[in-house]
Amino acid sequence: MNWPSHLSAEDRWIEGSVKICLPCMSIRFKSEEDVPEFSIELVLISSLQEPTAKLFHYIPFKLFWKSMRVISEVYNSDAMITEHEKIQSQPNEPGCNLEKAIAAVLVFSDSTHLTNFGVASLWPGYLLWGNQTKYEHSKPSSFVAHHFVYMQSLPNDIEEAFDTIFGKNITPTLRTHLKQELMHAIWELLLDDEFMEAYEHVLHRLYPHFFIYGADYPEKVLLATIKSLGPCPCPRCHIRKDQIGDLGTINDMKRRTNVRKDNSERQEKVEKAHQGIFKKGYSVMSNVFWNLMDLTSLNAFSKRLSKFETKKRRFRQ
Repeated sequence: MNWPSHLSAEDRWIEGSVKICLPCMSIRFKSEEDVPEFSIELVLISSLQEPTAKLFHYIPFKLFWKSMRVISEVYNSDAMITEHEKIQSQPNEPGCNLEKAIAAVLVFSDSTHLTNFGVASLWPGYLLWGNQTKYEHSKPSSFVAHHFVYMQSLPNDIEEAFDTIFGKNITPTLRTHLKQELMHAIWELLLDDEFMEAYEHVLHRLYPHFFIYGADYPEKVLLATIKSLGPCPCPRCHIRKDQIGDLGTINDMKRRTNVRKDNSERQEKVEKAHQGIFKKGYSVMSNVFWNLMDLTSLNAFSKRLSKFETKKRRFRQ
């Protein structure tokens, strides 16, 4: 694929690729390693430099106006204060007495059409720092929103590849499944070994935490690996579709406490679904998976971060 000229190596962009498995109903494989793969290219930033870091707030605090608590920034929110306290309670790296702090990561992405006519589009990912005031975020002249990736939509030539391999057409439900697989394959590439090393043993003791992922509903569905407008359509909690009308009521606030959790039970369900898809040839929308809450896709954040018992809660959708 020929990327736009402004996404050049001189501007610290590099080209990467991810591979997703192509399952096919009624076709069985001995293992996932035997499943045909489809390669997809994308571009991502190779490094990130922040010249305004000297203005960052690394120690969160509570802000009051008279006797009233005011939450106006990420760095005076309860979430960042709690995570800061967790970091301080953890033992230092061997031989290191540097002060520890959080680098609050705010991620946003949205697929964008470039023209009123035609199909030209881009899917950029942006990164901002929660340590920086929102007044800087809101000024275009400050240039604090960093493009860190241009994601790739599911390419049209996957239809031809699928027909060549299996002699069949891709069904709409399988296409939806492959979109989820592609999204998390891209994020698994971004959360590479270098990032994970910084996440756990960062040199300057600034530990990156994911505080926000801003996206529209279709993209949140891909990130949360849930069914769009399904029985439980919310990517955050398990509220049912027939309960959405109670929005804002006392009962609604109580139900919101039943949040989605990435635990061993969820991971086992995903693994069970993958075994059924690849080893038994089940459709990705098979009734077999109905009780598995449509969890048929792996989640990059779960795969990369769940091994950190206290850290896996840092990612909030």
